[in-house]
Amino acid sequence: MKKKTVLSMAGFLLLSSLVSAQYKKPNRIFKDKQMDLQFSLGLAPTFLTDGGKQSVPPLSLSGEMMFNDFLSAGLSFAHSATFSKEEIVADGRLARWKNNYFEAGARFAAHVTRFDNMDIYGGFSVAYCHSLVKATQDGMEEMSRHMGIKPSSGKIVPGGILGFRYAISKKIVLMSEVGAGVSLFKLGVGYRVK
Repeated sequence: MKKKTVLSMAGFLLLSSLVSAQYKKPNRIFKDKQMDLQFSLGLAPTFLTDGGKQSVPPLSLSGEMMFNDFLSAGLSFAHSATFSKEEIVADGRLARWKNNYFEAGARFAAHVTRFDNMDIYGGFSVAYCHSLVKATQDGMEEMSRHMGIKPSSGKIVPGGILGFRYAISKKIVLMSEVGAGVSLFKLGVGYRVK
């Protein structure tokens, strides 16, 4: 799965650079009253340290509005699904769980937009994170309770973000972001709505 993801992103970046060569570079596209939609793929999932296997990679969709040339606010939604590694439980059976993880939140950022076609930003986010965990084998409900695994749990999580966007046209940007949430590192594409 990792190789496919890396190859897909490499192909996407190569295609984007070829497309960008055909466009005249815009000047100062990150500015007051601008609205953007961004779609990104997480390359470092939050649950990677648990030794699990992804069934749905971390996917994020966010919308953002610039209040002026330097400040923005937005909303984001993210989802991933991960299978835990198999483990032997007390009765000697192999057990495995699937975690469907959802995240919805607000983002606030300060931007450095004085460079043509580039935006460097940093800020914070507040998100509600919700996990739906279910055993992949039947009859594991009692064992899950005994192990302290809740079928449904959620909490509000504050986080920080640091990102970079590069405009390849007046409407399309490539982006990367580091921060807490569904993935520690994301790559994606954005589209200017207004």
